[in-house]
Amino acid sequence: MRLHFSTLILRAAPYALGLALTGFAGAAHADRIKHPTAVFAGLDKITGRIIAFDVAIDETVQFGSLQITPRVCYSRPATEAPLTDSFVEVDELLEDKKFKRIFSGWMFVARALACTASSTPSTTCG
Repeated sequence: MRLHFSTLILRAAPYALGLALTGFAGAAHADRIKHPTAVFAGLDKITGRIIAFDVAIDETVQFGSLQITPRVCYSRPATEAPLTDSFVEVDELLEDKKFKRIFSGWMFVARALACTASSTPSTTCG
């Protein structure tokens, strides 16, 4: 099953990285489903192009000046309300060739809700 993350906007980069998890969900007490891959949608804010790419759990990919590493990705059974959550780390390549962690945390997507990382390393869902 492919999962999509939606709209994660990161500061200080010319790219918006979208993590739109669309999974099937189930009951509140059902076991969550662990996925081996997350599908990211990256938006180049200069050209307006959206690029979708798969990232295996615990692997890092480069998108522009960002390095994205999903650590875990869960969804719920189809018998429950849609809910997908993932722990993601995002690092930015600085001008001095060093990386700075700009986001590390859980993202939650319920139905069509989007998760957004603001200029501070925290997420807001709504």
